[in-house]
Amino acid sequence: MKFRATLVAIFASILWFHVPAQAGDRDLEILVVNMTPDAASDEASRTCFQRVLRGIRNDGTHLLRRGETGLLRLVQRDDPREFMSWPDEALTDAHSRVQTHNIPLDSIALVDCRPSEQSLVVRVSSPSGATSRIRLGGFAVEEHAAFVARRIRDRAWAGWSP
Repeated sequence: MKFRATLVAIFASILWFHVPAQAGDRDLEILVVNMTPDAASDEASRTCFQRVLRGIRNDGTHLLRRGETGLLRLVQRDDPREFMSWPDEALTDAHSRVQTHNIPLDSIALVDCRPSEQSLVVRVSSPSGATSRIRLGGFAVEEHAAFVARRIRDRAWAGWSP
């Protein structure tokens, strides 16, 4: 009997102190695409990309993944190697075409990590049209994946709207 009373008290307190979600509460939706060309992709580049992903993930972030081919269809481009020079509008338009839970994307992050060439290139786009380009090179870039991930997350908030 004492056990039941304890369970009832626990469940009652959970229900009593439960704070309902407020309008506008939702995760940041980020589409992340590995843009490293197949010819340059190796274990080190995949590990670098995974480090970037781990750095972007946090409690308020929902990550979506899409392959390069799917992204090319989405942005209506043919050559993935030119992603840093694509017009901003190509990515801005793509935000409204990808939805999760009826919510448009907050950000698209394109990542090309090549540790063997000491190169890490990122492009981050938001629906407002804000685009950031990050280029690191000339040193062990994989060691800076967490730093780059924080920059991606920071830029993903540009133009965020609940």
